[in-house]
Amino acid sequence: MTKPLENHELAAIRDRLNGCLDGPWVHRGEGFIETRDRRIIGVTCAGNGDCGGAEKLPRAAHAQFLAAAREDIPRLLDEIDRLRCELELLQTQSVS
Repeated sequence: MTKPLENHELAAIRDRLNGCLDGPWVHRGEGFIETRDRRIIGVTCAGNGDCGGAEKLPRAAHAQFLAAAREDIPRLLDEIDRLRCELELLQTQSVS
């Protein structure tokens, strides 16, 4: 089992998230991760990541994960907040 995230760690995640362009982000399969208004925020390749250049770029599955992260991470942070509030309420009730 992992140790609970400290409040400062969650705050750092939120800060990084807030520094990103709004979502949703999309991997359209043409080699780009884009915002809703088609602003490119990342480049990827399909298949094994070989786009013919010297550097390998992320595979399509990685691009889909990265694109989904813009929506997934806020939902996960909200769930952490909800569960912590619920835990605090339960702890308060058990003391009473």
